Amino acid sequence: MSKVHRCRDLDIFVFVEDTDFQGIVYHANYLKYFERARSSCLKDLDISQSEEIAAGKVFIIKTINIEF
Repeated sequence: MSKVHRCRDLDIFVFVEDTDFQGIVYHANYLKYFERARSSCLKDLDISQSEEIAAGKVFIIKTINIEF
């Protein structure tokens, strides 16, 4: 199986500051968690973001559509 298509799990500790007054994760914080997962995935694939940037390759997120 291609490395790109493997599924991964990422355990994320949710801090109180990431939640609303009811203790539910504030919706905008999901974007932080997605970025952590993406960075973790690149690390697991032995892709150094700093080396890629130095080589002129940049990983960007152009669009995100989220419905709650």
